[in-house]
Amino acid sequence: MKALIIITMLISFVSHGSDTLKNTSPEIILSQQGLTQQVLDKRGFKLLKGELTGAGKTIPLHRLEAVILKDRVFFKKQIEAINLYETTPATISSIESVHIEGQNIVTEHISGVLIKNI
Repeated sequence: MKALIIITMLISFVSHGSDTLKNTSPEIILSQQGLTQQVLDKRGFKLLKGELTGAGKTIPLHRLEAVILKDRVFFKKQIEAINLYETTPATISSIESVHIEGQNIVTEHISGVLIKNI
């Protein structure tokens, strides 16, 4: 009986977990907007996933083209303001939050960014 309960719980966790991953995957959000990898390549964009750390430390902020949330993509022209942790040098990783549609969105809610390839 305990084994049956544990198996049921695992199945429930896996099925809900995969739904969550589907909703937050930057690739899926982009494809829902018609932005497949082929389209991104053609437009000269590169997807950076996850937190705004790592490679973002060396990428200048002016290369930012879009931010990806769990359910939407916002392009640079839709971003009203960008708040930075540091002001110099302004890099992708120095983003503390973005202001979009009257809301302040902290980096923890950003699942990815699109940057312009050089």
